[in-house]
Amino acid sequence: MQWPPPVDLAENPAWWDKFWDDASHDGFGKPSEGLLQWIPASAPGATAVDVASGNGRYASELSRRGYRTTALELSQAGANRIAQAASRLSLEVTTEVGDFLRLSEAPRAYDVVLCSGLLEEIPRDAYAAAVRGLYHWAAPGAIIIHRYCLEITGRGVFAENGHVPGLYDGLDWAILHQEELLTPKMSKGGFEIRHGTVVARKGGSR
Repeated sequence: MQWPPPVDLAENPAWWDKFWDDASHDGFGKPSEGLLQWIPASAPGATAVDVASGNGRYASELSRRGYRTTALELSQAGANRIAQAASRLSLEVTTEVGDFLRLSEAPRAYDVVLCSGLLEEIPRDAYAAAVRGLYHWAAPGAIIIHRYCLEITGRGVFAENGHVPGLYDGLDWAILHQEELLTPKMSKGGFEIRHGTVVARKGGSR
């Protein structure tokens, strides 16, 4: 199938269904230790969500660490892949199929909100809504761990440095960590990428 995926909210689900239906696509490598280090130790009953879960690599890790975990994926084939991966590892992950931009208009209350790989798959004018959606799904005092692509070689630039962190202004977040690469590096999925990371805690208390 033709790469890259369409950055079009109407065409995306069908493209990803075909992608995840192909057994030769095994995902995008193992979870990044740079993100995993920010996951707090889970308390009894703690919940987490992996937004745009992909192959479920982060959802499985959150479950392994004791979180009651939901994996949100745009396509049914993707959700099936996540459920199968979790089952092989004897982990419990609840899968949900849907468009995060629409679903996140309604608040939820997760203790950890992890998102790696959403912004590059949606139009640029939806980035602010995506960040607000992460806020809507975080409980007071929750941690958000957000990895996003600034540039992928062959696909171009998705956002200028500083743009995404600026979308956190005006929301009740305490920024714990912020980093953006200046030059591309080879990803575990075989692409040269330049990414950014924001880790923040939502205001208020649990």
